Amino acid sequence: MKQSTTHHKVYDWAILLQSLRSHHQLQVTLLTKSCNIQKSYLPLSSRTDTIQSIKPASLLHVLLHMRSEGFIHIHGVSESHPFLSIQHNLDRFSRFAFWAESLILSMNSGDDNHAFIFMQSLLHWLNIKSIPPVHLDSVFLYYFLLINGSLPETLHILPSFAHLNSLSITDLQQYLRILADNRQLYHSLSHLYQEYMPMMPKSFHQLRIYDSLA
Repeated sequence: MKQSTTHHKVYDWAILLQSLRSHHQLQVTLLTKSCNIQKSYLPLSSRTDTIQSIKPASLLHVLLHMRSEGFIHIHGVSESHPFLSIQHNLDRFSRFAFWAESLILSMNSGDDNHAFIFMQSLLHWLNIKSIPPVHLDSVFLYYFLLINGSLPETLHILPSFAHLNSLSITDLQQYLRILADNRQLYHSLSHLYQEYMPMMPKSFHQLRIYDSLA
């Protein structure tokens, strides 16, 4: 552990995994494209009035607030940890980038907890090499739309996300394979996703490019 001051451009930031708030600082654990998993301590000062008003503290709000400045300052303690198999596998990493960018662009002042739990589970599955990353596409789109209240009642056909988390790896693999074979569902979800998003993530169009290179 070392004291450091780091500057990251906004597009390097990905997603908040968890946060702790004290009277003087905001402790965030986040996934970034360039720094893997990093724990940082962001001082709460008069310069960060918007951050102080966040309950619970959310990197998504911090990022949206700071986006116009083009970078974020972090002063304090930083730790880096391995990013498992994702960082050297472009078809898997492209999913991570797409999911994170989607959540960052879509979240508002609501409760982000469901989104963070969702992201953690997806990353866990993404690191299971026996699960092809393309098998996670419909799952992400479905629960992303559900979390954001944009999934039509007629498409409420999948089990709860908690149920998927309770499955054994073998059962999960089988379920995801069947789901991925339903291309009509995927195209419907993809269309709804594109209608919902205020702007399309650049990473959306990179998925198939990296799939072809895998």
